[in-house]
Amino acid sequence: MTGKEYFEHFNNWGNDLDEKEKERVIKTISLIPDDVDSVLDIGCGDGRITNKLTKFKKVVGLDFSKTALKYVRFDKIIASCTSIPFRSGSFNLLLLSEVLEHLDEKAYQETLKEIERIDKRYVVISVPYEQNLNAFLCKCANCGHTYLGSSSAGEHVRTFNNKNLELLFNKFSLRRKIYHGNTHSDPLLKVKHLLGYYYTNEWAVCSRCGSRRQTSRRKDFLYSIISYVSRVIGQKKPIWAMCLYERNEK
Repeated sequence: MTGKEYFEHFNNWGNDLDEKEKERVIKTISLIPDDVDSVLDIGCGDGRITNKLTKFKKVVGLDFSKTALKYVRFDKIIASCTSIPFRSGSFNLLLLSEVLEHLDEKAYQETLKEIERIDKRYVVISVPYEQNLNAFLCKCANCGHTYLGSSSAGEHVRTFNNKNLELLFNKFSLRRKIYHGNTHSDPLLKVKHLLGYYYTNEWAVCSRCGSRRQTSRRKDFLYSIISYVSRVIGQKKPIWAMCLYERNEK
């Protein structure tokens, strides 16, 4: 199973967005400078942002999912973010919304290189902020091994904070950063795991035995109490960070 296969079969393409997601989209678009006239939306999915970029002369949505691209109303192309079929300087701005956190190390580095090769001036990204990846810890029902999901299962495999967002690119500098959403850290996550509460994903594969069977204690009243206490004592923080980068002067 690959990440491409996962997203090809993803069943939420074309669904209505909730209010938080709508606000995130609006804030992401607000980062695009006024002098931009061409945008490449990399990993555009079903066009939740692409379809709203109506004021620009040239807009292209890029994704490797044929199913997702059916919902994109602008020009679109089936391709991977690791090998973008455009020449250097083809766009004023590249947009990557909820993409980078899904990429394994090889794909991540290749994508960053492609961005710096193609982009003429600006990059806008949207990523989860300071996400605890252990929240996605699965437990194998076959061998009992606990493991994190992978990019092939559509999971987030990297986390972003202020430091690595500042240093994300070699040829671009961070110009503006905004946050959106409110959530709580989960200081009692380890307690949940000790009591048998784990994340499940039918696409995830055990890294030890290769089984897709997972086990987790049913989320009952005890789980609700622990989650409540965790929210009370946990630190509030944003859900997403959106950043605008500008190419450094030569």
